[in-house]
Amino acid sequence: MKCPSCKAAVPEGAVECPSCGVIFAKFEERRRRERAEAERALAEMNLAPPPTVHPYLGRVIAGVVLTAWAAVMGYLVFEEMLLQRARKAAAAAAPAPIPVIMSAPIVSRIQPAPPVAVPVASTAAAKGGKAADGAGEEASPLPPRFRAAAH
Repeated sequence: MKCPSCKAAVPEGAVECPSCGVIFAKFEERRRRERAEAERALAEMNLAPPPTVHPYLGRVIAGVVLTAWAAVMGYLVFEEMLLQRARKAAAAAAPAPIPVIMSAPIVSRIQPAPPVAVPVASTAAAKGGKAADGAGEEASPLPPRFRAAAH
């Protein structure tokens, strides 16, 4: 005989397992009580069996989706091949462009504009100070508070 708890070999007619110490009568009574409780709980729940789903349904759906994707991609590739073929045919039928040879770049023919002198009135001359004719202070486009930092 074997112990129902630890599966150790037990002599026939033994009341207790020498290996784990379980008492066989109490163990069997407990096991019967747990089974009865489980059966009662299942009967009270009265659950319907879970719905069965075909085992290959997911594979069939995946196959349909993959086939549709492959068909769309094949169509798009075929259309692109037809467009490329049409472009090549149109390029072959078009007349060749006439090469234009220039002697000099167009940019070199443009002359830069001559520099223009712009007279700047001195703020000192406007305030009645020294004249801006070169005799005194230089004419500067900067306001007076920035002139000292610029020099």
